[in-house]
Amino acid sequence: MKGARLLIGVLIGPVILALLLWIGGLILEPYLEKKILNQKISGYQFDSVEVSVNLFTLSIALNNVLIKGSDSAETRLYIEKFKASGINPFKLVNGNVSARSIAILGIDAFLKPVQSDTLRQASDLSSTKFSLSTGHLSIEVDRFLWMDGSARKPDTLYYAEASLSGSKLSWAPEAIKSGIPFLYNQINLTVPYAQMAVFDSLYCMHIYQLELDTKDSGINIDLIHFTTNYGRYEIGEVTGLQRDWLDLSFEKLILLPVDFNKITSDTSLVAGALHIESFKARVFKDRRRIFPDKPDTKLPDALLRSLPVGLSLDSLILHTGDVEYAERAEGSFSEGKVTFKQLQAKIYNVGNRVDFLKAPTLMQASAMFMDKGYLNASFDIPNPAYEVTYKTTGALHAMPLKSLNSILPQSAGAEIASGDLKRLDFNFVYNNDVSDGELAFQYQDLKINLIDKSDNSEKNFLSALVNVLVVPRDNLAEDKNFKQGEIHTERDKKKAIFNFWWKSLFSGFKSTIL
Repeated sequence: MKGARLLIGVLIGPVILALLLWIGGLILEPYLEKKILNQKISGYQFDSVEVSVNLFTLSIALNNVLIKGSDSAETRLYIEKFKASGINPFKLVNGNVSARSIAILGIDAFLKPVQSDTLRQASDLSSTKFSLSTGHLSIEVDRFLWMDGSARKPDTLYYAEASLSGSKLSWAPEAIKSGIPFLYNQINLTVPYAQMAVFDSLYCMHIYQLELDTKDSGINIDLIHFTTNYGRYEIGEVTGLQRDWLDLSFEKLILLPVDFNKITSDTSLVAGALHIESFKARVFKDRRRIFPDKPDTKLPDALLRSLPVGLSLDSLILHTGDVEYAERAEGSFSEGKVTFKQLQAKIYNVGNRVDFLKAPTLMQASAMFMDKGYLNASFDIPNPAYEVTYKTTGALHAMPLKSLNSILPQSAGAEIASGDLKRLDFNFVYNNDVSDGELAFQYQDLKINLIDKSDNSEKNFLSALVNVLVVPRDNLAEDKNFKQGEIHTERDKKKAIFNFWWKSLFSGFKSTIL
């Protein structure tokens, strides 16, 4: 008799346990649904969700999740399925998700940029009352769209496709007062395609095939394409101002090794070397337009220090590049351009904080100028730990001076009729206000023609006078009449560093031939 009761207890016990687990799941489902729908995260709230709880397998699934912005019906985030397996149901009751694995599939987001006051509230992560930890996480983003009608908020990622997986991840905003409240053992991120608004609505950046792997400590990107949303002359027509038209591409970027712990604990990018296999740039400016009213342009060290995150690179290496700069000068009948082909560059010790830097910052570069003359230069750049002066030295080797005729008539109202460059050496220092130095411009058989920029016609009489009375025909170091140029110019603080370098060299040219 006792054996029969024991057998009945053995049989009924699992049934009762199964019944309790089933009832517990039924009770948890509406409870969790209500708790989720009352949850607000950084200005967003849950609009609808289907909750399924299975206490037999200790799993929870959220299906057809819709999250909307509290201030906009257009802002929405749809998640096809959120599944957590191996959960701790006791922590779940308190709003804390602890699971063996989490999978988030079919994310489709359409988000509008929030106002500045809402953005400040959203950045206060400590107010978000939930935590998450999981042994494994996988996320598939079908589409992430961040838009505001036809306008695009500057420096904002507004479209992305991505997949992410990771192990031993946790999110606890209240536990970390600085850095990113995110801990992990390993993360793999793949972004097949993304778009980002840069500077303002005139420019955008396209990113193709980004791969991040914390195990290999590296970030790889197939292509970054930076461009404007308008044509070469259209950008000036739209703004009414001198605005750069840009078409820049960086191919095969490899950043390795990356200290990912610094990103989460110190919001700093600390890495060894950034290799850029290929760089191509086309830049155009219509100088007939009004120059924009804007803040002063920062020199390189000040620009680095203004970054909102810490930065430290042992080296940045550009393996090959081609650059074309063109402009339409005031009163000119056509564009002028300069080119730098087979460009190679190395920058050492790039950083914006004293604790990251172990040596002065140095840039070395070389290129074929106008596809004819070999140019090499070295730049000393101050950094927070080593306050050296800005010093630039370099040389341009032999080339026919007629190669400059693609830019001189439009910009300077002159062209080279004949002449050969033997060697150009320059050496100058500069600061935020002025540059000073020396330039040795060695040339032979120089003859110039003055040009009317409006119709490209030659000013014959003035050209003859200048060649006879003003411009020396030869200027060679071995000659007793050799004239060394003096570099001295004041910086136009509204313009970029490249303009300052060019104006410094141009002052040396003028002091040599005039």
